Amino acid sequence: MGRGRVRVEIPGLLNEGKENWTEWLEVSNNPVGTSKGDGDVGMWWPVEPGSAVLVGFIAGDPFALWALPAPPCQTSRSPNTQKVPLEPKARTKEAPRKGTRCKIIKSEAGHTMLMDDNGKSELFALLNWTGSGLAISGPGKIEDDPETEDEESKIRKNERRGVRNVFSGTSKKPSQICNGNIEYLGLLDLHAQGILTKADDENGGVVTLCARKSDGSVGPSIVLDGKNDAVFISVGKTQIQMFGDSPGPIKQRIFVTKQMIMQSKFAEVKEYFSGILNKLKKAFEVYG
Repeated sequence: MGRGRVRVEIPGLLNEGKENWTEWLEVSNNPVGTSKGDGDVGMWWPVEPGSAVLVGFIAGDPFALWALPAPPCQTSRSPNTQKVPLEPKARTKEAPRKGTRCKIIKSEAGHTMLMDDNGKSELFALLNWTGSGLAISGPGKIEDDPETEDEESKIRKNERRGVRNVFSGTSKKPSQICNGNIEYLGLLDLHAQGILTKADDENGGVVTLCARKSDGSVGPSIVLDGKNDAVFISVGKTQIQMFGDSPGPIKQRIFVTKQMIMQSKFAEVKEYFSGILNKLKKAFEVYG
């Protein structure tokens, strides 16, 4: 048990029905395990019940079988009826090639890694089964050439990253590579609270951090405004506004909408962080 093996129905050889299923077969898949380090390497992706597999026979022996993951099932001859994840299938409705330019890894519960390579709508996302997670939208400047079903697929026209990255300072600026000259990043939990950023090298970027109230409205927040060289810390109607060398008439000033200075009990904010950290730590204990 727990080895990811399968039992297969082969109607053309062993007839239909559970009583005619093969014995348990090992599935040849992506590399898993090694003789080093107790096998702790590789990609573990067991075949789901109902998936199609390609069955082979060792030396032609019908009782010595092995299996490979097979192409997705097609329910009819009509287009767009393959049993595939919904994200690329939705893109296929726009145009056939758009679906194949959308790469995805998606678990049974819906934990998803989404990579959309379609021109002018490039997107990378990591989402958990609830739909919260990380999304980076950096649409390119060039749209893919249109294609018809009776012609060969065309090569993507937009640039490739190569080895460029922001950490080494080799990436291009948003104005050089992104449609609209802006890239967006969001890291949000299920309450739509978290971090949102806008990378705009022409007008200055924006970074926001916010918590939300029980009704979904914006609660305490911090906004870093690169264009106006300003920081806004808001809690209800109380706000601290800090301006550096902003382009407007207000420079090097700090404003407070409501202020009262008095001795108060220190608020132990580390409990906020430790509480969240402990919850995440507990979620990962099952892998220990």
